[in-house]
Amino acid sequence: MIRTSFALIVGLGIATLIAGCGGAGDGGPRQLKLAYVMAPGGPAHEAAEYFAKLVEEKTKGELTVKLYPSAQLGNDRELAEGVTLGSVDMVLGGTAPVGWYFPRYAAIEAPFIFRDYDHLDRVLKGPIGREISAAFAAQRGTLILDWWHRGPRYLTTTSRKVTVLYVITGVSGVDMKEILQYLWPFLIAILLVLLLITYVPSITLFLPNLFA
Repeated sequence: MIRTSFALIVGLGIATLIAGCGGAGDGGPRQLKLAYVMAPGGPAHEAAEYFAKLVEEKTKGELTVKLYPSAQLGNDRELAEGVTLGSVDMVLGGTAPVGWYFPRYAAIEAPFIFRDYDHLDRVLKGPIGREISAAFAAQRGTLILDWWHRGPRYLTTTSRKVTVLYVITGVSGVDMKEILQYLWPFLIAILLVLLLITYVPSITLFLPNLFA
């Protein structure tokens, strides 16, 4: 299923530094910390390496990016907080922080919400994506520099068979309350449909009566 991918997030102070970095000045070359939980060897790390290379080339070595993969500086939530507090300069992570801080946009994390990559790009790089970026800037003091493709995502595990939500919480370490907050709209919709079918039988009898 197509899922949103990585978001490259940077603190507002660092973004200003990047935008205005015309020279090293008296302070000498500047180094930024880019942290993420993904391990070396995958597309995220390769993209981060390429990003760091471009930064160094474009600034002629006056600005460099040091990579911290494999959750060296914390997990996703700790990194999201760290970029706001200034302990981390930039974060490459999934879109979970969008739902954590701005639940009204949490739908971008829903499975099968995007038809294809073109649809994904038109949403995240269009008005909705700009709204999300503006919300982060105004309320979290951070900027989303870009959205990168992660690729199709599936629920997989090698430790145990997943049959119920309780198993998912054990495998992922995500609290059941956090999972349910995204499921309630779907559960309510299912309940409403069941109530309509039960108490308004004419709905289910419409087609049979039409062809009777």
